[in-house]
Amino acid sequence: MRICIDPGHSGPYEPGAVYDGVTEAELNMSIARYAGDLLTRWGHTVFYTRDGDIDSDLLLPRVKLANRLKADVFVSIHCNAAVSHEASGAEVYHYPGSIDGNRLAAFVNCAIKTRGIPSRGIKTESFYVLEKTAMPAVLVECGFLTSDDDRRRLSFAEGRRIMGEMIAGGVSAYGRHISRRSYGRQVH
Repeated sequence: MRICIDPGHSGPYEPGAVYDGVTEAELNMSIARYAGDLLTRWGHTVFYTRDGDIDSDLLLPRVKLANRLKADVFVSIHCNAAVSHEASGAEVYHYPGSIDGNRLAAFVNCAIKTRGIPSRGIKTESFYVLEKTAMPAVLVECGFLTSDDDRRRLSFAEGRRIMGEMIAGGVSAYGRHISRRSYGRQVH
């Protein structure tokens, strides 16, 4: 399967959420690498929308890259923030009405819950990267930087590795599902 991973935001130019010295863009990049490395070891072809800090946070080039590469799935990795410090847990978004996006989100969300990571469930949203990609796409909010528990978990390499593993596991399970679904079909 060809997988395009989008580590959200861009680094110093647009760091995303920042709380208590923890920067979303850095966490996103680390989680993306853990997920991508594992998917590559499992035989998938992985592309990244960025491989480090970049000078732009424009979304169109990320979408164009995924579409040009004809990726089978698109996964955008983010961390959340909220006014309430009580908000915590991962969320998996897909584009409203996308059946395959919903399936991909379900596999990723299920994988996240298997490791005991709090899940706020599957949600729909018209995020640009979900709307404009030509393949099933999800945006994973890995936790809230404003939550002490989530921030602590994601601040350590082990927490980011586990999140990357769960994302990779869900994406890979989705790939096995679509392979089985098309198994035996004749092409005319």
